[in-house]
Amino acid sequence: GFLAMCIVTTFISIAVAAAVAMLEKIVQKTIAGKTENNN
Repeated sequence: GFLAMCIVTTFISIAVAAAVAMLEKIVQKTIAGKTENNN
């Protein structure tokens, strides 16, 4: 019931936060690679 919804919502929030953190790392790597290649 309500408790299950809370657990699922928390799990989704953690998963989204982890995905965003990974995307940020990937974007930073690609940006760093592009700047190095341009220079």
